[in-house]
Amino acid sequence: MAEKTENSTNYIGNLENSIKFPSSEMVQKLAFALEIDPTDLFLKEIDPVSTMKKYQKLALEDIQKLLNQIIIEKIEQLEEVKNTSPKTSRSSGKKNASISKTRKPFNKTGKNRKK
Repeated sequence: MAEKTENSTNYIGNLENSIKFPSSEMVQKLAFALEIDPTDLFLKEIDPVSTMKKYQKLALEDIQKLLNQIIIEKIEQLEEVKNTSPKTSRSSGKKNASISKTRKPFNKTGKNRKK
């Protein structure tokens, strides 16, 4: 809440504990952050279950945005590495093939057969 209203957590705590009373501008910020009408802060009780569900929904949306951002950044990093890494030559594959041709075949016991 402090981050969404651009205030300190100490100030928000003081509001919650009725130590301080918010200005009209702060009431607007609080209502916007809670996604409620400003008069709802004064005229009726707020259902704690629905409030928690709203907070949960907002938190999940924030997490989803952060995850999407991280995924996009990682994909971009991988594309940069892919574009800057040297191409592998095909000669190494041919070399390995020629090596395997020179090996002697094994019999069932795992020992090389004599030719």
